[in-house]
Amino acid sequence: MTVPQTTETTTQGQTDAPTGVVLSDDAAVKVKALLEQEGRDDLRLRVAVQPGGCSGLRYQLFFDERSLDGDSVSD
Repeated sequence: MTVPQTTETTTQGQTDAPTGVVLSDDAAVKVKALLEQEGRDDLRLRVAVQPGGCSGLRYQLFFDERSLDGDSVSD
């Protein structure tokens, strides 16, 4: 699954907080089940943000076989 890796940074007075996309345990289980249904091991979950929608941003989640520069991968 393609998910940006989390990084932790600290500034004075703040705690370490992950950045990027973090899936809940339930979401990770669902993604794994959907990938197994596809029957392919070359697919990754891609999260895309594009202009649009009511708040100005539109989010897309889909399976992708491509590997692009800048992708972060997490199991």
